[in-house]
Amino acid sequence: MTSFGIGQKGTQAIGIHPKYLFATLDKETFTAYRAKLEARQKKAYRYFHNGLINNSIFVVKTRAPYTDDQMSDVFLNPNARVSVDKKTAGYTYSPDFAAEALARSQAAKPAATGPKTETQPVV
Repeated sequence: MTSFGIGQKGTQAIGIHPKYLFATLDKETFTAYRAKLEARQKKAYRYFHNGLINNSIFVVKTRAPYTDDQMSDVFLNPNARVSVDKKTAGYTYSPDFAAEALARSQAAKPAATGPKTETQPVV
């Protein structure tokens, strides 16, 4: 990304043809990549045709993954995460998701090991 200094920004992109990209790989790496690619394509092909035959490519949701009581907490909590309900295969928020999100965010923060320093206000 480049900046002209007056609020305008520009970008540059480099495109590399796949034949040049794959030419940099050795034979074993390319063979392993190709095997993974073919397995992924077969799985996607099966999934797509199964969905096409059973009319299940797009599934319309009939309700939100949160209850009416949880709605404001879900919208206002950036750490709220939905989970898969194993019984219904749907997405839901657990009843105590706010406490779980707080515990996750506190566990992710590194513990302060040095002396506590105060910052001076900028005037």
